Amino acid sequence: MILREQSGVPLSIAGLSVAYRAEPVLWNVHWSARAGSMTAIVGPNGAGKTTMLSAALELVPRLAGEIRFWGQPLSAVRERVAFVPQRESIDWDFPVTAKDVVRMGATRGASWWIPSWARRLSPAAKDEIHRADSALAQVHMTDFQDRPIGELSGGQQQRVFLARALAQDGDLILLDEPFAGVDAGTEDVLTEALRALTAQGKTVVAVHHDLDTVAERFDDVLVLNREVVAQGAASDVLANPSVKRLFRGSEPEFATLS
Repeated sequence: MILREQSGVPLSIAGLSVAYRAEPVLWNVHWSARAGSMTAIVGPNGAGKTTMLSAALELVPRLAGEIRFWGQPLSAVRERVAFVPQRESIDWDFPVTAKDVVRMGATRGASWWIPSWARRLSPAAKDEIHRADSALAQVHMTDFQDRPIGELSGGQQQRVFLARALAQDGDLILLDEPFAGVDAGTEDVLTEALRALTAQGKTVVAVHHDLDTVAERFDDVLVLNREVVAQGAASDVLANPSVKRLFRGSEPEFATLS
């Protein structure tokens, strides 16, 4: 399926199929993110949630399908897309501070790691540093900015990587399980920061693992189980008995889902 021009749609997926070693992981997925919203991607283990994000970001190959960002391929708009991966996929022993990590997201060049006494900051470089410092403040991590990233708690590490995405100043933020393994306080901080982005007209899409908090924290939801089970407003979709049965391990009645 060829997607028509969708310049106002942050992420459009049509007919996406992905397989690992000939085993289908996603099949014929059709879905579009609503601009200015927070969408949760939910589903049982092995449903293909992370794979969908990875395929959209061209991190894994796809068998079929088309993916567009504002009607364009990723290569044309890459700087407008920020990504926060799962914590398990990151090398936390890498010798950088929290501030270093966030500034990597803010900078377009390499000037930020040159000592301040050895450089003359351009207006653009000053703006990048300001965005990084502001992002750390948004996630309440200013006091930890000089701490090595590996010495932070899991929740603090997650805040730093969200700050990195904030500093990038993208228009679409993709997150893979941002609330996994963090305490309620960190969930609240992260949600507040993400809500501030949607208030600015940016779009947030996150793989989420806790069905009980989806309607509270997200506007829309996409339910996956290798294919699309349901999509739409979070409160409406999650009230569907078939979706509830899916998460209890029963077979969903796909024909009854909208």
